[in-house]
Amino acid sequence: MSFFLWLACADLTVGERVLGEEVVAQTLQVAAGQGRVVGLHGDTLISTDDVVMGDWRTGELSPQGLQHVRRVGLGEAGAWAWLKTDTVLSLPDGAVLTEFSGRPSAVDRCPNGEMLAVYGAGESVSCAEAGVLVTVCEGPVCDVRLGEEILDTVSPGGALSWLSGVPCWGDPMLEDERASGAVRCGDGTDIVGMEGDHLGLSLAGDRAAGRFNRHIVPPRLRIVSLSGADTWLIDTAAENSRVALAVSGAYVAIGVADFRRDDSGGRIYVVGP
Repeated sequence: MSFFLWLACADLTVGERVLGEEVVAQTLQVAAGQGRVVGLHGDTLISTDDVVMGDWRTGELSPQGLQHVRRVGLGEAGAWAWLKTDTVLSLPDGAVLTEFSGRPSAVDRCPNGEMLAVYGAGESVSCAEAGVLVTVCEGPVCDVRLGEEILDTVSPGGALSWLSGVPCWGDPMLEDERASGAVRCGDGTDIVGMEGDHLGLSLAGDRAAGRFNRHIVPPRLRIVSLSGADTWLIDTAAENSRVALAVSGAYVAIGVADFRRDDSGGRIYVVGP
């Protein structure tokens, strides 16, 4: 790459740093598809497809013998896996936590161990000590609700999360191919993505992401800070792919299921303070 081409790219990505290169991270090279969903709690990381779990500091992730999994999670109440049969198992023991009926669209596990589900297309749920945050959708419009209170109106498919007890929600605007997307929080935070970002598809702690964006130069996937810190970026991934995010304390896990560099499968990064 010539100096002038490098300079042009650098100017276009001011305040953005490549994850795993300019941003120091524990980098786990995993099989293609791994990193589609990640969970993090302390030193333990869980991911799927197929489900693996272990110590992210050593990179020793052990297969859990589970396939056909919709989502996994890891928190104060322990690890869990939501199967495509709508059974939820605890891990690593494999005990049945609950069996949902009616085909939920999203589930989450509360700190006390209770499993919650929502059922409408594009709906999400996030359960924390501070409360239960859900989106309730009717067609192209969703209400973000905290208990009986309606916090905002957004598009379907956005993620929900909590940042230091403050609710945050995504508005990815998936109906418009070139939409920026946005993330808003209960404290007035309002972050808008770049054209084509669809920001708000993933949320965890202080970080939000959308899709790998071919509408910007250079093409990249941007992982934005909600508090004004530098943006992390993935500079190679499948077009329109998204990342998975999870947070535990000051650590953030980022899953890239289709890394698209040297046919090298997936990547999971863990970034510390």
